Amino acid sequence: MYQVPELKKFSKLFHAFSTKKEGNMSFRWGEKEAVLKNRERFLSQLGVSLDSCAVLRVQDKDILVIVDRSFAGRGTKSYEDAIAADGLITKEKNLNLFLLIADCLPIILFDLKKEILALIHSGWKSTEAKIAFKTVKKLIREFNCDVSDIYVAIGPAIHKSSFIFKNPIQKRLAAWKPFLEDLPQGNTAIDLIGYNKEQLERAGILPQNIFVSNIDTAQHSNFFSHYRDSRQNPEGEGRFACVVGLR
Repeated sequence: MYQVPELKKFSKLFHAFSTKKEGNMSFRWGEKEAVLKNRERFLSQLGVSLDSCAVLRVQDKDILVIVDRSFAGRGTKSYEDAIAADGLITKEKNLNLFLLIADCLPIILFDLKKEILALIHSGWKSTEAKIAFKTVKKLIREFNCDVSDIYVAIGPAIHKSSFIFKNPIQKRLAAWKPFLEDLPQGNTAIDLIGYNKEQLERAGILPQNIFVSNIDTAQHSNFFSHYRDSRQNPEGEGRFACVVGLR
């Protein structure tokens, strides 16, 4: 289990990431019964029940859904029943938001004063759709949040030094230019984290309130990585979980 160090100081916020030690957490990458056991075992370490969770089924867009207790249990035992969205927002205590990842950015947003929580998934397509920026604006619009009260953590994800492709599509998208670095032999490094940080700051989040995990999933063997595993060990692919909630 892993936690972002800077978030541990918030007593009203609960969060944790599973590691490979806890096993694959995705029905798409493993047998259903094995995945259920992995989820239950991981959550039991945290004193959290599976039925208290609401699972996100990523759409790679900018879909944000506000959830309440009626969403508890959604997607915990079935892939099809998960909530089709790219981010979940809640003010409900003990409703735990659950996201599966393997390189894309898991982003936690927490309004300390109003006790509002959001969990979003930001791969390159959702980054292109400005999901981080839109999430902050939705928190302001729907809950009257003050940006100075919002703290953000970007959990374990692929870092620029690892996210490298030859002639990626982002080279043809003008907004990505500040977040691309040309490398030898026609390769390009893509800074997903940098682009999302820029969106958060442009939406008004204070730079000192943004925390970035130093774990690069492509380099850290304790975490699943699609970028790494699809090349080196396709049969070993899986997804780790991020679970967050309000106490």
